[in-house]
Parts: sequence; structure tokens; C-alpha cells
Amino acid sequence: MSKLIHRAGFLIIMLGLLSSTPAMCMQTADANDTGIKTLQEGIKLMHEDTYGRAITKFSSVISDDFIINDFALLWRAESYYRTGNIDKAMADIKEIKDDYGDTSAFRDALRLEIEISRRNIDDTSEILALYRNYLSLYPADLEIQYRYAKSLKSAGADDKAAEIFKNLYIKASDFSDESYKEFDPAILNSEDLFRRGNSLIRQMKFTNAETAFRRALDMAREDMKDEIYEKIAYCRFRRKDYPEAAELYKKLNDRYMEAVSYLRTSEMDKLIKTIDILKEMKDPRTGLLLISLANNERRKGNYNNAVSILNNELDKYPFREESLWQKGWTGYLEGNYKDAENIFNKLYNSYNSNKYLYWALRSREKMSQDVTGGYGKLCSENDYYGFLSCLKTGTGSKKIPVSTDNIKIDSPLLKRFGILKKLGLRKEAIFELKKMIKTLKKPAEVILYSKKLKEIGEFKKAISVATMLPYDEKIHTLLYPAAYWDIVEEASRKFRIDPVYILSIAREESRFDPEAHSIAGAVGLMQLMPETADRMCRKIKCNIPEEDSYLNIRTNIILGSYYLKTLLDQFKSVTLATAAYNAGENTVKKWLAQFNTREADEFIEDIPYSETRQYVKRVLTTFFQYSRSLNLPDAPGTFRWNVSLHLD
Repeated sequence: MSKLIHRAGFLIIMLGLLSSTPAMCMQTADANDTGIKTLQEGIKLMHEDTYGRAITKFSSVISDDFIINDFALLWRAESYYRTGNIDKAMADIKEIKDDYGDTSAFRDALRLEIEISRRNIDDTSEILALYRNYLSLYPADLEIQYRYAKSLKSAGADDKAAEIFKNLYIKASDFSDESYKEFDPAILNSEDLFRRGNSLIRQMKFTNAETAFRRALDMAREDMKDEIYEKIAYCRFRRKDYPEAAELYKKLNDRYMEAVSYLRTSEMDKLIKTIDILKEMKDPRTGLLLISLANNERRKGNYNNAVSILNNELDKYPFREESLWQKGWTGYLEGNYKDAENIFNKLYNSYNSNKYLYWALRSREKMSQDVTGGYGKLCSENDYYGFLSCLKTGTGSKKIPVSTDNIKIDSPLLKRFGILKKLGLRKEAIFELKKMIKTLKKPAEVILYSKKLKEIGEFKKAISVATMLPYDEKIHTLLYPAAYWDIVEEASRKFRIDPVYILSIAREESRFDPEAHSIAGAVGLMQLMPETADRMCRKIKCNIPEEDSYLNIRTNIILGSYYLKTLLDQFKSVTLATAAYNAGENTVKKWLAQFNTREADEFIEDIPYSETRQYVKRVLTTFFQYSRSLNLPDAPGTFRWNVSLHLD
């Protein structure tokens, strides 16, 4: 029996752990809750292969008034099928199809119908019709597409089957490798392989994408080759093979990306020559490269050269704000605080950014002027620079009270969600919530939807939904949930690290998505590189079962937290540990050797990698936001409200 589509017993596998859930003990006077208890008993009997008694249980609750009647019918159909009563199973499926469209039970009923028919009906045309009907409703179900193609092939419709297999291969789906075995690769043309390469790029699989593009190149028309080479160059760039990317971009006459590649490898002579070419071409993006060149001069201590580049190029390109900022920043680091303050004030008046106000205040502070009032005012702002200002004044920010709003909406979807949640049917409960989003109109409805997602552990979606609304204290804990708190607290006590710091890293790394994968290969909530996870695992002598992986939530949090602990021990600074978590330990050591500063805020603002610079700001801001709302006892070794501005 195929592992891909075997739905006989799929409900039992899905529900197999329900017999031990706390929901089994829940009892209320509500009729639906009585029905839930009976359903749980029926599910337990299914798990024990006692299908006859399970059928009795399900039959006792089936009623048009029962709010999840479709699921009761589905489970009874499954039980009938397992006892060999095909007619009754199909009758229940028909009732679901007739009366309960657009539910997850409806979709599973169609899949069960296909499985039953495939095993009990000789009429191939009828089975193929069921596949077509299902795919007309759920065309994105690649598993069913694959099984449909297998059935077509068995029925002798080789050409139709090959077309589906080919498309599954082009989409680089989970069924790509299996599909490739089912058709003659000779039917693939350059356009097909080009599309496959793009599919792999979307999945951030750049090595495999380049392979597809190079295969496409071998058979491509001349007018396609430059476009394919562009994709190959992009893959090389994303894989950080900058020298090869530069050569490819040079051949393509993409001088800007050629220059960016030289910038990444610090090949300054080649960069300058390419910038000169871009100047002649009047490419407006040249301004960004000149700013980077000025930064490079400043970091080498050549302040005059840096300012000269910025002065000469300031008005020639459409990056005036960034150029002016870099000029002010260069003056600040050189010690020309008055000139820097004037530039920062000018920027603040033009663009109203707290970043510029903060650094104007820092410039005044460097000149021994009283800036307490300015920091106090900025402390009320709900952003990174407000957070820094609160640290400057030595005061905590306004604490956010726990929201006592009890939003109630009379919705059948919410009732179904609640019941499915009690039954432990997480995916099915989420399906009901997703249908709600189409009807959301009022802020209260959006808040309730986000809360329900949070309740069921869909933290990433909950945060995403909450961001649909303007910031308000009522949604603060939806934006900053105490996700997986029991595991976070365990790691906190085990390694003597603030739990809020762990939460902050996890939120900014993955938005608490356990399945997150990065371009570089980092995985899980804490976005651990496998080699780093291996190293941490050896150090703490962890024993990970073979069936487990670094994607496991507890494993990922424990190892990620221990890695944070080692970075804190090594750098003695939250700022540096956070930067090292993102950019690597050796990179941060190199920056420390290059930078002429011992102040954390200056270090952060001058981080060369934009990604790391923004990452550190986000993590510290998130730490700040959590500290405003979480009324938690201090963990051992806490540093809450001690995110030092000094690197020593």
C-alpha cells in the first residue's frame, strides 16, 4: 500500500494520541461537549481497532444539529471502511459531499472516497473522474496530482501522465524525485529546465538551481542564454561565490552587480575601476557603491578621504539622505561632534526619524551638554532608539498591563475551532480559522483571530495577523507572545540565561516557526546551523534519538540557548553575542579589532553588514518590548534592563 496516499487508517494515525490528552477528561453540561466526549471515546476505539463499537459511538452523536457532524460522519465512514462495509462508508461520504462543502472533513472525505474506490472498483474511468473532481477543487495538492498521474499511467494514458510527472518535477516539489523516474527526461526542453531552476531559487536551493540552469544552457536557443547566465550568476552570488559571480556579471555587462561582488570580496582596485565605468554610464545606483567606498575609507581611518567622496558625490545621485547620514556619522566617529550634530538635526528636521534625533543627542552628550530631557522624551517612543534612550536615562519604560478585554463573537467557525482544538485536531482547527480571515472586518475580529492562532500555537501566523492593525497595547502580547515558555524557561534555568533573551532571539530568527529554513541552511526556531548544533550537542553531551532532528522544538531551543550562553561567556556583552549569533564569532572579533569604539550603540550603528546591523537592533528592541509586558521572576544570571551600552 502506497505511503504517499494511503488514507485507510489515516485518521487513526492522525488521532492516535488523543486517548491520553487532557481533553478526554473534560465534561460540561453543554450538549456539544457531551458529543465531544462521545467522539473521543469513538476515536479511542478506532485507535484500538475496535471499529464496531466506534461506529456505535459515532452513530449516537450524528445529527444535523451537531456542530461537527461532518467529522463524526467522516470517522464513521473510516470505521465502516475498516470493517469492510463499503456501501455504508460511501453513503456517509456522499452525505458529507452533499451537505458539508468547504471544510477539512469534506476534503478528507474526497480523499477517502478515492482510496476506497481505488481498492474496490474496477472501473478505472470512474476512479480517474474522482481524481479530476478532487483536483478541480484542490489543484495545489501535489500528492494527489502524483497519484493521479500514476493511475493515468496504469490506465495506459502515458502522455497525460508524463505531462503531470514533468510538471511536478519542474515545480521541484516533494514528489520531484519520484516523478522524474516516471517519464522520459528527453521530453524536457530548455524552458522546462529554466522553470525548474526558478522553482528551486524560490526554495532557496541555489546549488540545485544552478544545475538546472546549466542543463537548460546546454540546449537553449541563443536568445535565451544571457537570461540563463544571469540566473547562474545570481545563484553563485547567493552562494557567496563572489569571484565567480563577478566574472559572470562582467561577461553579462551587469556592471553594478559586478561591483557589488567585488565589494563583498573587498577587491577594492577592481571595485574602483568598475565604479568609474558606472559613472560614465550614469547609473544612479553608483551612489550606493560610493557610500560603501566612503565607509571602507573611514574604517581604515582615512576620514578625509571618506568625507571627500561623500562631498563630491552627494548631489549627483538619488541617495542624498544616506549620503548625508554617512557624512554626519563619519564626523561623529572622527570627533567632530558639533558638525555631526548639525547634520543629524538637519536630517531629523527633513525626515523626522528618531535615529537622527538620538544621534544628535549623543553628539551633544559627547560635548558634555545636558541631554537628559531629550533622552527622557525619546524614551517614550516605541522603537529601538526609544529603548536606547530609556537605558541612557536609567529608567524603565512604561509597563503594559495585561489586557483584560474578553472579546466574544458568536461564530459557528469559532465554535468548530474550539471543539476541534479540544479534540487535538490542530490542522483541522486551523483550517476553520483560515476561513474566518475572509470575513474579518473589525479590529476586534482581527484581535480575536490572532488570539485563537496564538492559543493553538500558530505563533508566526498570530504575529502576522496582529501586524494588520496599528500598534496598540491591546495587541502587545500578540506581537510578543511567550511562545514555548515551558521549554524556554527550562533552557533559561539550565544555562543561567535570561528567558526573555531566548524569546527575543527566537522571535527575530523565525517568528517561532519550528519548520523555518534559511538560505544558508539554518533550521528551526533558533535558526541553528547543523554544524553549530552538532558542536553544541557534543559539548552538553545531549542524546538526540535517531527519529528526532534539530527541527524538534525542544532540541532546537535547548541547543540554541546553550550557543547563546557560550557567546555571552565569550564576549561578555549582549550586543556582541547577538551580532555573533547572526554573523559568526570570527566576524565579530574582526570588527572589534577594526572599530574605534567601545560603546555598544556606536558598534551596532557601524556594523558593516546591513543584515546583521538590523538584526541586532530588532533583537534588542524585541527584548525591550518583552521586558515591558512579561511580569516574570528574574531568571538566574539575569541581565534584564542591563543590556549594557559598554562593550567592556
